[in-house]
Amino acid sequence: MPEWFDSLQRRFTDWDIYTADNIKDEEYLRGRTWESLVTGLNVTINNDLYLTTSMRSFRSESVSDLVKYLLDNDLLGAQNTYAQLKDRYPIRITRNLDTAKNWVQKMARGTERYGMLASSNAARLKPCGVVYANDRSSISPENWFLNPKEDIRSSCFLEAVASEFETQGLELDYAIVAWDADFRIENGEWIVYHMSIRKAPPDWSPIKKEEDILFMKNAYRVLLTRARQGFIIFIPEGSDTDITRKHENYNTTFEYLKSVGFPVIDINSEDVNEWC
Repeated sequence: MPEWFDSLQRRFTDWDIYTADNIKDEEYLRGRTWESLVTGLNVTINNDLYLTTSMRSFRSESVSDLVKYLLDNDLLGAQNTYAQLKDRYPIRITRNLDTAKNWVQKMARGTERYGMLASSNAARLKPCGVVYANDRSSISPENWFLNPKEDIRSSCFLEAVASEFETQGLELDYAIVAWDADFRIENGEWIVYHMSIRKAPPDWSPIKKEEDILFMKNAYRVLLTRARQGFIIFIPEGSDTDITRKHENYNTTFEYLKSVGFPVIDINSEDVNEWC
């Protein structure tokens, strides 16, 4: 969003600009101040321009609010919002990928679509069976979103994993969000990491640049808002023998999500029956 205003300041200072007051929120400002964005511009605030109702999640317009609270580390806001929508929009968490696959398959009816999502920065989900090839040509959106369930290229085959890039602006009915250690809770705060291959052996390194931190936060915002009717978050257990998959890399995030109120299901859960 700041780039829009930068462009206006560079070449279109004679334009009349209309926007809603909500654009002053930090998720849009991306570390900038509102004053720096509008200096020299003729800006009129009209709050009718802000589309507060999400058409994506027709079962509940509060899903985007929940995700915002979640990623802003506002636990109370997330808890209150989830309490309001949990009877209309199911969200679950699990440590077992087969459980997640079973859940979306049973939830979907008829031609409803489901699929598996992961961050493009996810580097250590491969041992769990979640492989995102860091090559956008590996996912063809038309095949992933439209092909029948028995097609291995289809989202419903639950083999081809899509990231925030392939899915931005597009939706599924139900989604599995595979959560890696690239975005995790540490000491009560969200910390962002990338896999450093310069280390010997390779390991996670914290991201320091504010712009990159905001990018990753928004990547998870995209992943958590792709499902129209409900989603399940898969968080691996981790491993004692792999320094890149330490249990604590995942457990703190799992406990945080559980504290929001998201029910935990396992391979033997009958959870799906209440929605059938």
